[in-house]
Amino acid sequence: MNVLKKRLYNLIDPSEKYTLAISQVTPMSNITEKIDMIITKRQRTHGVYKEQAGLAQSIKDTFRKGKNWDALNDGQREALEMIAVKIARTLSGDYNFRDHWDDIVGYAQLGTESCALNMPTVEMDILGATEVQS
Repeated sequence: MNVLKKRLYNLIDPSEKYTLAISQVTPMSNITEKIDMIITKRQRTHGVYKEQAGLAQSIKDTFRKGKNWDALNDGQREALEMIAVKIARTLSGDYNFRDHWDDIVGYAQLGTESCALNMPTVEMDILGATEVQS
């Protein structure tokens, strides 16, 4: 085995417990076929990539025009950008694909977790309002 392949295998398995035979290396044509299959499958749920990407970028551009965009932290901005991607996939692909909707909820939760801890929540506002009325 040449030195370059040995180094590559060591990156995969530094302990060298398992040795990959050269015959086990997947030919590039097989990898390309698998990638094409994945893209075709994803188009059913995510839509045509070029269309979905254009819509996602339009949504993100709208977000960036908001007066508070620059005040958001990285976690909040990333959560919104990922939500934009999921919305674009929903509108470009299969709108009944639950994973899109679940991902929107997940990224919204990550955005929530990126907020400062002392920020009030609706629940705190409601509890505070009922305590004042009592």
